[in-house]
Amino acid sequence: MKLKSFLFLCLSFLILNSSLLITHATVRFVSKSGTSTPPYTSWETAADSIQKCINFSVDGDTIIIANGVYHESLIVNKYLWLIGSSMDSTVIDGTGLATTTIAYQTSGNISGFEIKGYGTQLGTSNGVQCIQSNINIADCRIINCYDGISLIWS
Repeated sequence: MKLKSFLFLCLSFLILNSSLLITHATVRFVSKSGTSTPPYTSWETAADSIQKCINFSVDGDTIIIANGVYHESLIVNKYLWLIGSSMDSTVIDGTGLATTTIAYQTSGNISGFEIKGYGTQLGTSNGVQCIQSNINIADCRIINCYDGISLIWS
């Protein structure tokens, strides 16, 4: 009988501790001058790509992006905070890539960017697309796209 009680207490302790570990968010960094060494938790080991850092992150993380032009199209499928240095100096340039520059498939926050879309010639070009979720966009300039912000069931 004491063995069952001991096992129950051990299992309860493990479940409690594992749920507490999940709630801790991490601040990660992206910079053109970093060494791109996971887990990207300092400017020295910062990722060289925003998508690379997104893929490594977990729900609740904050990603701080340094000045520069990042020529990529992003798929954000985790609840993340993306924070750029300034909309005048931190650019996510999706020109000529996918028709959507930033596709949010979950809720999240984004601020401090200039976001360039695929181009205005396509009727389906989006700067930021949010699908079945909520997004908070602040201090961003969205240019060169047919729809700046596209909300689908959001």
